[in-house]
Amino acid sequence: MNVSDIFIKRPIFTIMFTSFLVVIGLFSYAGLGVEQFPQIDFPMARIFAMLPGASAEELETQVAKPIEEAINSISGISQISTTCTFEAVQIMVQFNMEKSADMAAQEVRERVSQIQGKFPKGMDAPQVGKLDPGAQPVITYIISANMSLRDLTYFARKKIKEQLETLNGIGSVRIVGGLEREIMVELDAVKMNAYKISPAQVKAAIIGQNSEVPGGNVTNGDREYVLRTLGRLETVDEFSNIVIASPNNVPIKISDIGRVVDGEEEKRTLARLDQKACLSVTVQKQSGVNAVEVTDLVKQRLEELRPAFPEGITITPIRDNSRFVKNSLHELNLHLVLGAVLASLAVLLFMGNAVSTVIAAISIPISIISTFFLISYMGFTMNNMSMLGLTLAVGIVIDDAIVVLENIFRHMEEKGADSMKAASEGTSEIYLAVMATSLSLAVIFIPVAFMQGIIGRFMKQFGLTVAFAILISIVVSLTLTPMMCSRLFKYKFARGSGHSKSSRFYSFIDGIYGILLRFSMKNRMSIVIVSILCVAAIFPLVKLVKIDFVPADDTNEYTIFFRTPEGTSLEGTAKILAELEDRVKKIRGIEHMFSSIAENEGSGVNEGSIFIQLVDISKRDYSIFDSMDEARKALAEYGRYKPVVQVSGGMGSGKNWDVTMAVRGPDLDKIREYSEKIVEKIRKDPMISAAESSALETKPEIHVKIDRQRAFRSGIDIEAVAYALRTLIGGV
Repeated sequence: MNVSDIFIKRPIFTIMFTSFLVVIGLFSYAGLGVEQFPQIDFPMARIFAMLPGASAEELETQVAKPIEEAINSISGISQISTTCTFEAVQIMVQFNMEKSADMAAQEVRERVSQIQGKFPKGMDAPQVGKLDPGAQPVITYIISANMSLRDLTYFARKKIKEQLETLNGIGSVRIVGGLEREIMVELDAVKMNAYKISPAQVKAAIIGQNSEVPGGNVTNGDREYVLRTLGRLETVDEFSNIVIASPNNVPIKISDIGRVVDGEEEKRTLARLDQKACLSVTVQKQSGVNAVEVTDLVKQRLEELRPAFPEGITITPIRDNSRFVKNSLHELNLHLVLGAVLASLAVLLFMGNAVSTVIAAISIPISIISTFFLISYMGFTMNNMSMLGLTLAVGIVIDDAIVVLENIFRHMEEKGADSMKAASEGTSEIYLAVMATSLSLAVIFIPVAFMQGIIGRFMKQFGLTVAFAILISIVVSLTLTPMMCSRLFKYKFARGSGHSKSSRFYSFIDGIYGILLRFSMKNRMSIVIVSILCVAAIFPLVKLVKIDFVPADDTNEYTIFFRTPEGTSLEGTAKILAELEDRVKKIRGIEHMFSSIAENEGSGVNEGSIFIQLVDISKRDYSIFDSMDEARKALAEYGRYKPVVQVSGGMGSGKNWDVTMAVRGPDLDKIREYSEKIVEKIRKDPMISAAESSALETKPEIHVKIDRQRAFRSGIDIEAVAYALRTLIGGV
């Protein structure tokens, strides 16, 4: 008696067992996250710090170098990359792949916190976190209305941004192109000198009298109250009446030395849709969250809020990454079903029996659906890799059922056994071979999941998904398949009838195979030589195949990045952006063109991008790559602005470079010089679409030199002068 006999003799138990596998598979499927690519924890930490008004050189010496010295001794670091720009510094710490991403970020965070006191005054604590490719923008909305930009920004912040941030799975919501309210205090230097008031005193007065501090709890009998000091200032009059000093009991107010204006903050970002000014709201999800589900939640919440919006408010989605993920997975699901149907037709063609086809084909959905339980248990998501594994497994999981089915069929045809006896003996005779064959296939894919490096982590879900499906197919083929054969094969063949081999199609295939076999046996040496040549031809042919980590798909969307010279203002960059838009809009098939300046956190006002959305691929007879080539040609004469054209989406955000080279040396000016020479030579290669150096030119500076002797005689130190300038120029 073999294990399969238990399931053959107990059909109800077999059906319940199989149903259990299907049910837990379906429940697991419903809870799976949906991503374009597998979630990968890169052992990289990101340190980001901002110091208002600081130049790149100041950030390098006062912020970057102390941090580098503090973290340099952490074990497992393979590379530290630092980028300093105006007001911002970013340090990427890359660890060996064996290092835990969470542990790496924690160690870096501890080292940075230890040197907090070494940073310049006025700088907030650096942000430290692990590099998180999964936390990406999922959708961008364009908001426009017949109201002032200031009012529209307030509406977007209060009615949209703050509402969306409460949703589960939302990492952040960023507004670009807005204009926030700002109370501005314009000081009169002559009056300040007359009253002997310094900028530091004005700053201290504003901070001290514009504060709201909780005071704890107050108990009065059986009642308890929360004590809160209300000190926030809101109106121009309230700020104007702030008392700065009271010499001889005579109060000096801000209104005595200047005036207060209810204005707007300096505009540092810009957004345009189809060359018309607008405001954008970009939603970024948390890592590990279902991208499609988050996007659907955002859309649902906006629909709930829409009735309360003022008339004239227009909200248009412009970048919806979930749309491509849905389309991609839909195509994979379609191919999965198509593969199952074709595999079933192949069985019908060779077996020539509808009952046999049903028995073999039913193993496909059961094995695939049951695999979702193991996918969920391992923490995987539905993505291109896992779904590709399932699509590949369709042609494999049916093999075991076919082998068992054919052997049972053989016992009925050649030995004249009834269905119960044929199912028992046929399965007992073949189950070890089935297990050996399937396990050998699983062993092929399991090592793929344990490859080293980023590729290993990327392919892990693919390898294990195929292995899981194969292992479950063994269970199905040795339980459900023989039970169904014993119950559905009600007819009995005459001993040695060979009925399944009497069809015309089988005879035709058998005849062709016989001819090929006889030819091979007569020409053994020729067959061996041809086989060796075929194997040897693999090596030169592989070199002709293009190699890429992630295939580039036609997503109907691509982005043009550009950078104007350092020191270009927002207005200057906007003028250049308008020129680029005039060129780009002539490209055929453009549905929408979304332009922005300083869209990402830490970006300067000289960095911009143009997001191109083409009409659907079904409505054009050219690919997205043809359109990208048109864009490169249209912007060829704007090389000084370093335009880079890349497909949107994929792994990571922003510009993605295929090759990165490091130029090292003690002299920054020499590094810039040699880097530009290298870039110029690379750009001459027709195979290179874009090249860029990170050694950027410095932003123009205005240097203030203090007369130390006069400052000393006046009792003023250098730091006081520097902070006074920061207060007057940068504000409080």
